[in-house]
Amino acid sequence: MAALVLDHTTLDTRTPAPFSTLLFGAATVVATWEIRARSRAALKELTDAQLYDVGLTAGAAMREAAKPFWRA
Repeated sequence: MAALVLDHTTLDTRTPAPFSTLLFGAATVVATWEIRARSRAALKELTDAQLYDVGLTAGAAMREAAKPFWRA
């Protein structure tokens, strides 16, 4: 019976992601952050009637607007 020999080259089957994939991922994150920042800034400008139309209270809108752009 043959013995099974494992070494570091046998165990590591991961290949690094291509640079373009990493760049696309970073661009996606930055775009998401920009959308959040703009949306939260727009919330600050809405009137109580507009907030009511979209189903938000003034308090909920201000809490959302106060979040940093990186926080979901």
